Amino acid sequence: MQHSLSNMNPLFIGALLAVCLSNSVLGKASPWDQQHLALLSKVTELERIVKELQQHQSLEIRTDKDELSRQARQAELSNVRYDGGESGFYVTLDKPQEVETKMPLKFDDVVTNIGGAYDTQTGIYTAPVTGTYMFALNAVCAARNFLHLAIYKNNAPAFKVICDDLKGEIQHQGGGTTILRLQRGDRIYVTMMFPLGTVGEVRGNGMTSFSGYLLKEL
Repeated sequence: MQHSLSNMNPLFIGALLAVCLSNSVLGKASPWDQQHLALLSKVTELERIVKELQQHQSLEIRTDKDELSRQARQAELSNVRYDGGESGFYVTLDKPQEVETKMPLKFDDVVTNIGGAYDTQTGIYTAPVTGTYMFALNAVCAARNFLHLAIYKNNAPAFKVICDDLKGEIQHQGGGTTILRLQRGDRIYVTMMFPLGTVGEVRGNGMTSFSGYLLKEL
């Protein structure tokens, strides 16, 4: 039967070392003790090497993810057209759509997309320039849904909205407007914050909408 080094009980190793060392101090060390002292020394060294390799591999994975993220952002920017004029969008939901925690909501009806910075495939608006922007969100949740939605800036919520129709008695809506200072390449999108790990539903027919506009380039 094979055993992984990481699965060996540290208490067992420590106790075995104590016995072997005690026998050595008392002059009772047998060949068996000496062999196991040497073996345990090798085990300890191998565990140290394995730990270093795991840390190195983890660092490489994080570095690769960061590089892929940078390349993806550069690709998004290359698709954004900006000639120093306007940049803005207004999108709505034509059909009811499910929204999942931390996943961008993709609006299927693009009314306005000046400059093309809103990506209909991903549901993400990429800031074409550093500047001050205005964004608005209005959401109508389906019956018996409780949704904590937000406009996200990159990986953090920048503006939060609650839509509560748990009782199913009315079509509840939530929304508002915010002004954000963005750097070129910042990503703006709508997603659900809460409940975690669940899927909710928002109404279509133009009742759920998302818009943004560049107020001033900096």
